[in-house]
Amino acid sequence: MKAQVAQQKTSPCADPEAVLHNDGWKIWNGFPNDGLLNQFSETNLRVEVWSRPNPPQVAVAFGGTVFTNWKDWIANLRWFIPIHDDEYTAVVKLFGPAFVTEFEKRKNDPAWSYVKDAKLYSAGHSLGGGLAQEFAYSLPPSSSVPRVAEVYAFDPSPVTGYFSVDSTIRDKNKEGLVIYRIYERGEILAYIRLVTNFFVPPPEVDPAVWTIRYAFDHDPNPIDSHSIQELACGMEMAIRGNNESGATK
Repeated sequence: MKAQVAQQKTSPCADPEAVLHNDGWKIWNGFPNDGLLNQFSETNLRVEVWSRPNPPQVAVAFGGTVFTNWKDWIANLRWFIPIHDDEYTAVVKLFGPAFVTEFEKRKNDPAWSYVKDAKLYSAGHSLGGGLAQEFAYSLPPSSSVPRVAEVYAFDPSPVTGYFSVDSTIRDKNKEGLVIYRIYERGEILAYIRLVTNFFVPPPEVDPAVWTIRYAFDHDPNPIDSHSIQELACGMEMAIRGNNESGATK
């Protein structure tokens, strides 16, 4: 994922990893461990966990589609393919339980004890945006691990794995959950989400789903407009006041 968000040398925007470190974010080195990574490689699941002490926050970030990786396309097309294991399966069966175990271990470590008071987020781009939503729905219950409070899904896949999660767990996890679906106007998946939203309108509560559309001076090619680098840089420039954006619910 670091490679996915790396900025070109000529980019007017800051290096994202430097921004994270400057804001006090620290990656959870050693998690996922090699054993988990080997299991994740079977479906190409890529995920990192970052946290910072002030304010106490934990962010789980999922990697998006690698265009040339057929495993990612198996996950993207899961609506149309008979029952199979993919990255969504790995989030529910492997990553979620491992995250709970790791969180409980770290909160008892003096160096990481602040996580016990942390607000939990998940995020991802494209396929990763769908996985971030499924993680929020499927996180195993634990009295010592917070539920995901907010999801930031950038140019997200319309596939969220919602019905792949046990309804008892899902219904509890979605209480009070806020999901932000953030995208650049004209990007390729926007047209697919438009159709799915017509048949299944985004809910206003439990979870509350907000759609945030940016309209930068963008490449008219819908595939190029799907770039997380362009979206992230455009959002940074918008924060600086160089662009306008619109948000709808």
